[in-house]
Amino acid sequence: LNDLRRRAVTALNAKRATAARHLVEQPDALDRLRASLQRPVPALPMGSPDMSVLVRDLHQLQAVLAWTPPDAAFPPGQSPAATGLIYCDFQYYGDYLRALELARAAGRSVALATPQVVMPGEMGSVAQIAALHPAAALVRSLGVLRHLRRCAPQLALIGDYTLNVVNDLSAAGLAEAGLARVT
Repeated sequence: LNDLRRRAVTALNAKRATAARHLVEQPDALDRLRASLQRPVPALPMGSPDMSVLVRDLHQLQAVLAWTPPDAAFPPGQSPAATGLIYCDFQYYGDYLRALELARAAGRSVALATPQVVMPGEMGSVAQIAALHPAAALVRSLGVLRHLRRCAPQLALIGDYTLNVVNDLSAAGLAEAGLARVT
């Protein structure tokens, strides 16, 4: 019985290894797609590095605003206020107004996170974010991107990781659609 069990396990492992192999149908598909484009893929501008923080509630925002970094943390003449945005991703949209008030009083810029999933008829919450006039909006879906381009064309839009920017083609396409930065 032991020998039979060992042979069965060996046979199952062999089948499992065979089934786990995936054939790559067109390994050069991305290169061929780039070559087929009528125009070259535009290079996205590379800004200077900065530090950004994502906060999930007003207490975290207050802690970030109160933080004073050691002198060695920033180059001479640069302060934390000159660094990146503070991303606010709150459960309650009502807290966004208070977050903007606190950040503006501290001389800091805030980007407000949009919902990851927006059902038809729910773009009102996205419009509320735009109406608050944050420094930027953290965009998490193509529908939100499209809506914000229409209702708030002046608002800086930053693409969140949920947009799945995986190569230069997808980054360029999103930049053409209106994103200032992508993750």
